[in-house]
Amino acid sequence: MPSFSHKKMNKELIKKVLKIAVFFLTGVVLFWIAYKDVDMNRIISSIKDANLWWFGVGVILSLASHLSRAVRWNIMIQPLGHNPRLANTFMAVMIMYLANLALPRLGEISRVGIMTKYEKVPFTKLLGTVVLERVVDMVMLLLTIVLVVLLEYETIINFLIQNTGSRLDTLMHYWWVILLAGILGLAMFLAVWYGMRKYTHISLVSKLEGIRRNFSEGIKTILTMQNKGWFIFHSFLIFFLYFFTLYVTFQAFEFTSHLSMGAALTVFTMSSLGMVAPAPGGIGAWHFMAYSALALYGVAIDPYGAAFAFAAHGAMTLLLIVSGALSLMILPVYNKA
Repeated sequence: MPSFSHKKMNKELIKKVLKIAVFFLTGVVLFWIAYKDVDMNRIISSIKDANLWWFGVGVILSLASHLSRAVRWNIMIQPLGHNPRLANTFMAVMIMYLANLALPRLGEISRVGIMTKYEKVPFTKLLGTVVLERVVDMVMLLLTIVLVVLLEYETIINFLIQNTGSRLDTLMHYWWVILLAGILGLAMFLAVWYGMRKYTHISLVSKLEGIRRNFSEGIKTILTMQNKGWFIFHSFLIFFLYFFTLYVTFQAFEFTSHLSMGAALTVFTMSSLGMVAPAPGGIGAWHFMAYSALALYGVAIDPYGAAFAFAAHGAMTLLLIVSGALSLMILPVYNKA
């Protein structure tokens, strides 16, 4: 008869397989929802007319953003008493992206394990830097959302008015009510955020307190970091290169080449929110958010918006797969040499 440990291993394996299956199934369903009402033949025809040279420029900019992320991670690791080789850090980052296409958060564990193996940096200390990175990325995304609202406010509101009727127009005349409600909501959130430490014995509260503590520790780490100027520079550079990669891709299509940087920023921000979906590379959700944002600027979803989303996301995913796979092959050879 199989031992208890053997049964436990089988259960763990089944859980992992089910997680991966659900992850990919979610992506398939979201992609089907995003494209079930569009003509794929027209989409393929639109993509065939694209200027591939601009995609090449986008690939270079995208790789530059990943290199900047690797440099920023090195800056975070150095206070731990280690000075990793940039090549190892960069390949670990690329493998992270590849692993995340298979399962959420798998990439974070993978890159930490790689740096522990090849650079001898303690695993638990590296996990702290990953948490800090995610906090900073979240702050950058929030700043991007604020920037979009400030720069493209009129376009977004006009679109909403046209699609929701006069009620929204009336509501916008009472913008001060919305602002006051937002301030009160934020104040209540902060009060709960800092007051819940008294109830850490509750599981949910304990988890939220852990997030708050990690956030606070992350901010303290940035403030005490020796190279915090370069850290902040690369944090902005990463998002700027992400955005500019998308803007350059606009130039590959005749139907998006006329759009402004403000439009590109809106599409970038909304599609970034789509990456939160529990699907490989945000598939389906990214497409939906991207072509919905393009619709704000008069780009028809079928076929143009859908074609742009399909091509841009496809190129991005292909780059991650190829560069991640190459990093997996080169990493042991590089370190052996």
